Amino acid sequence: MQRKKYQVFTPEAVVEKMLDLLGYKGELIINKRIIDISCGDGAFLVSAAERLIAECKNKNLTTKEIMEKCSQNICGIEIETEYYKKCIKRLNEVIKKHFKKLYIKWKNVNNGDGLLHSEDNYDFVVGNPPYISYKDMSSEQKEYLRNNFLSCKQYRFDYSFAFIEKSLNILSDQGKGCIISPINMYRIKSGIGIKELIRPYLDVIVDVTEDNIFPRVLTNPVISVFSKTKKTNEIVLLKRDLAPRKLPRETFENDINLFINVGSRRFGDYFSVHNGVATLYNEAFIVNSDSDLESEVLMNARSPKFSRFNLNKKIIFPYLHSSGTINKIDEKDFFEKYPNCPN
Repeated sequence: MQRKKYQVFTPEAVVEKMLDLLGYKGELIINKRIIDISCGDGAFLVSAAERLIAECKNKNLTTKEIMEKCSQNICGIEIETEYYKKCIKRLNEVIKKHFKKLYIKWKNVNNGDGLLHSEDNYDFVVGNPPYISYKDMSSEQKEYLRNNFLSCKQYRFDYSFAFIEKSLNILSDQGKGCIISPINMYRIKSGIGIKELIRPYLDVIVDVTEDNIFPRVLTNPVISVFSKTKKTNEIVLLKRDLAPRKLPRETFENDINLFINVGSRRFGDYFSVHNGVATLYNEAFIVNSDSDLESEVLMNARSPKFSRFNLNKKIIFPYLHSSGTINKIDEKDFFEKYPNCPN
């Protein structure tokens, strides 16, 4: 379920996979704190609470002790009040399921901005931060991120970079984090700041671009696992249908694209690729398939967005195709022949 353009809920299977990658399991979690600084309606926190309660029961803790562990060790922040309330409701449903009518005060799950969170020393950080591209940010947002986050000092950064940097900063010296974010952070020039910050702490990168985790979102995701513990000289790279691969830590920024781009299928295996069309003003040239414009001047329009959302669109095509050549129709002739087209 999608919240807004930049907010997409994490599927349950992905939540469980990420908590496993994080190592949030077993009796060690009983006395460890986990936080999601953009927790939404609580997908990660609900699953973490279920795991914590199960381990506490295995150790025969009393109901009161389990309540205290949940209240103290399950932590989260959500800026939108509506989703914060849903998160608290879902967490209380977990408590009611295990302990009938009991509920607790989740003192470490708060309504606020995760980027402003000042407490640190967390054992685990997990999350799916908001994806906001540079062009979709307000001037105030851009200025704030530039002034407060090293990963956003230059180029056209993504909003999620700041959340990844914050997640890294609030970990304890032995802490571990697992974040799902746009894969472009490892591929584009604007990601140089966040790559440089996270490189010393990376353990595993999981390329999930082919898993269709967010089917109605164009951003391709990658899962990053990082920790503050002593590092080896290699980063493990995982991708579906490929054997695990290790890259030297010092050169991974140059080598990562070689791994991400490897796959069993290519776009060109299925389609004949030509140059795209830049209308510079889609409202004038792109119309619905049931438009009353003359059909002779319309062509089927295709784009990643149209395909993802099953949009059936047409594009006004003011050209004549004859004997393998394409020629522009004279403007006067065009409007005389196709009077329904906007002038």
